[in-house]
Amino acid sequence: MNKLGVDDNEKNACLKCGREQGFLGFSTASLCYFCRAEEERERYQKMTDGEVDAAIANIIGDIKKISDGEETYEDFIGLLSLKNINTAAIAKAAFENNVFFPSPIYRDAGADVRDGLVSLLEAPNCEEANDVLECLAEIGDEVAAEAFRRFDEQKPQWRQKLYGSVVRYLQYTDHWMDESGAIIPLYFEPCYEFIAGPKTNKPAAWIGGRLRELCGRCGCELMDLLVIDGDHERLKHLELSGTVSVPICPNCATKTVIRYSPEGKARMEIVRASTDENYFSEDMLSRLTAGRLVLSSEPMPPFFGFCPQEVARIGGRGNWEQTPQFEDCPDCGRKMKLLAQLAWSRLLDDFAEGALFVEICPDCKTIAVIHQQT
Repeated sequence: MNKLGVDDNEKNACLKCGREQGFLGFSTASLCYFCRAEEERERYQKMTDGEVDAAIANIIGDIKKISDGEETYEDFIGLLSLKNINTAAIAKAAFENNVFFPSPIYRDAGADVRDGLVSLLEAPNCEEANDVLECLAEIGDEVAAEAFRRFDEQKPQWRQKLYGSVVRYLQYTDHWMDESGAIIPLYFEPCYEFIAGPKTNKPAAWIGGRLRELCGRCGCELMDLLVIDGDHERLKHLELSGTVSVPICPNCATKTVIRYSPEGKARMEIVRASTDENYFSEDMLSRLTAGRLVLSSEPMPPFFGFCPQEVARIGGRGNWEQTPQFEDCPDCGRKMKLLAQLAWSRLLDDFAEGALFVEICPDCKTIAVIHQQT
């Protein structure tokens, strides 16, 4: 018994949804992580324009605290991901106070701030080069592209402290440099969430079903992770034709490559596996393939995946669990684009950690599925 008279071994059920969330400790009643996150999401979504403006003013006033991961940071991410705020004023305040994290602050930065970032990098010993490069990549216009090309060729002294080439830093903001030297996005901006709902009225995409085939490595039953209607109006920007399925082994694949035959049949190849033993129970597989998640009809902001609540979605920026991991297409060698991000906790409706990142080669239509652990 603890000092509140509660048995420490007693399970703590969420007051709202009833999920068991570990042990009580010193709390006699609480909401689980999911319900707290859902309430936070609803709070930001219900904000009026005046409340949003006031919140932005507070962020600017406390700009030096935004890198601490505390309330100022959380407010910024909540407003960016759910209200798609313009960040120009925040970027100006951040630059004036030598604040360069998180880099999305600089997404809508003005020309004066952009030029200021370039000037910082022109100093031989730019101490903040790692963060400043990411901020400049967020802006991603022609001036930023020219600066990336120039610093890659000139190799300033601060490059000795970098983790790789200058251009490599573009990946940290889901961008890359094409053959012409222009900065291009490695994501699809239209973003749609997977929400609970039946597969009626021909949805644009849905979490797929069981394939009744066994994985040759671990024996787990295979599933269609995603089924996408490439001809649907909301997904025509993906330039897919017909129905595209993404088969995986949910148990063992750390990285899976899916290729399509001229007839549209998908062939799965497990490139990296996390285990040879099947840890996926029948209950877990049934929940994964229950067909309860379909694509929303309303688009979300491009940073939606960063919102307080873990989500499953097609499109938008990657909220990477670890280092951004953009694969080279195994067929043509070009960088693949992020197609979807699927939090395991959203797929299984429990406390599972990590996420699946689905990438596609826009030219070859080859798909890669990558697991990253929290």
